[in-house]
Amino acid sequence: MDRRLMDKKKILYVIHRSWPYLGGAERLFWEWAKSSRDAGYDVTIFTTDVWDIEYFHDRSKRRIEISEEEVEGIKIKRFKVISWPSKVYWGALRTLSNTPLKFFSFTFGYPYIFLPGYLWKMIFLREKFDLVNAGVFPHLFLTYPALQYAKRMKIPSVCTPLVHLGEPHTSNNGTCYFLSTKHVELLKHFDRIATMTHMEKEAILRKGIDEKKIHVIGAGVTPDEVWGGNGARFRDKYKIRGKIVLQISTQTHEKGSPHVIEAMKILWQRGIEATLILIGQVMNDFDAYFFHQPSWVYEKVIVLDYIDEEIKKDALDACSVFVMPSKAESFGIVYLEAWLYKKPVIGAYAGALSEMIQNGKDGFLVPFSDIHMLSEYIRLLLEYPTLANAMGQNGYLKVLKQHTWDRSCEKIQSLYEGLLAHGQDQNRNRYQPHR
Repeated sequence: MDRRLMDKKKILYVIHRSWPYLGGAERLFWEWAKSSRDAGYDVTIFTTDVWDIEYFHDRSKRRIEISEEEVEGIKIKRFKVISWPSKVYWGALRTLSNTPLKFFSFTFGYPYIFLPGYLWKMIFLREKFDLVNAGVFPHLFLTYPALQYAKRMKIPSVCTPLVHLGEPHTSNNGTCYFLSTKHVELLKHFDRIATMTHMEKEAILRKGIDEKKIHVIGAGVTPDEVWGGNGARFRDKYKIRGKIVLQISTQTHEKGSPHVIEAMKILWQRGIEATLILIGQVMNDFDAYFFHQPSWVYEKVIVLDYIDEEIKKDALDACSVFVMPSKAESFGIVYLEAWLYKKPVIGAYAGALSEMIQNGKDGFLVPFSDIHMLSEYIRLLLEYPTLANAMGQNGYLKVLKQHTWDRSCEKIQSLYEGLLAHGQDQNRNRYQPHR
């Protein structure tokens, strides 16, 4: 059904960070928002003014100054994060989160973020959207008010939680932050839940959520937008000779960045030469770790913070191996991008990666933080290009067949159409004359 042939309906997306920052979750919501616009909807995104993710709790980090703008036909409203570096502030939020009143318990709980403008807007907003899609966990300060708005306005609600499943078979696997009692209670009240993988769906099902509400949508890539990198240009720019090992992610312990360096140190000390490239925002924990590395490590590692898409594509084209042994992934779009350049990938046995990466076929999986296994797999892929090429080719074919934005966007728009049609049917039935 083409929305342009009907009254223009409004969709509201709610997410913690959005354009121009396009990490994995942000990219997902942005692609869905564009597809909604293309389907004829009027699209608005409510988000925060955060650029650096650490700005939520550290005002010395970067924020986005523009509070409202329209980009590619999509309206973006950014709400200001309020944060004070004081024990009184943190104590107040924790106290409010422990009260029996649900509003305070949900909106001021972990991760203890105060967004007063957004709360006010969602409580008193008179503008009626026709559907809300809110994410992502653990950010209850966004998802709970969005759900309450949807209930107040009697419109369909979708939650896209992007649950990080953590490491399997561990007592502290991270799901406590994403599927706590509060998160599960919230999911029960959303009309639909959009998941990235079947593993995420199963984890939510185990919490007692109705299976009919859960839809596996997935993420993807647009190949034509990813292709076009020039590896020679990247090598010339950074004066690199020899093989390249690449990681693109936030540089932090959760993403396995220190483990990649430790694995590479094992290889370098064995005389195996390759340059390590780390691309992405540097978090405080990694900054402290890297600061204490010996000088010879600095000579073999290039850390790039934010870069443009051209340099990112060039790096993907230039690398021999893509590595991101993260335990904090609900999907992992960047693996798809690496596969489009026919590169082998290495991830961790954590989150949804064991569903994404076929171990031994299109990449390798290692236990999180196992630097010795990680170093061995990197060595295999560097020293056996036939193996690396075969894995890269397998990944490439899988992406083209299964993981494009066209497929993901078609699924989410179909979900919206079903919800909106159901709502229209209910309204028609509500006003049927009695006979």
